[in-house]
Amino acid sequence: MILSPTNPDVEEAFKYNPLDGEIIGTSAEAMTSARVLNLNTLELKRHRRTAIYYSELFDEDFEEKREQLIEFYSSRNEAGAYIPFCMAIVSVMKEWAV
Repeated sequence: MILSPTNPDVEEAFKYNPLDGEIIGTSAEAMTSARVLNLNTLELKRHRRTAIYYSELFDEDFEEKREQLIEFYSSRNEAGAYIPFCMAIVSVMKEWAV
């Protein structure tokens, strides 16, 4: 069984490796979803890794602005769209201390 993208807990079902962009399921259902939906293709991993790299996570003053960055990447832009790969960026910002 795979996770529904409309599941309110879907964000917590996955973690991300900021160094290679891999998506990691936190449950059997999430791992199955990642495999069935082919979420770890080289291209997707590369795009996630690039988005995370350019998100200011590795800036010297990241800790000082962590909360503002999480809020920024969790919000929609003027056009009502999210920043590509925002779930990966926010997840890594919440989990990783640099």
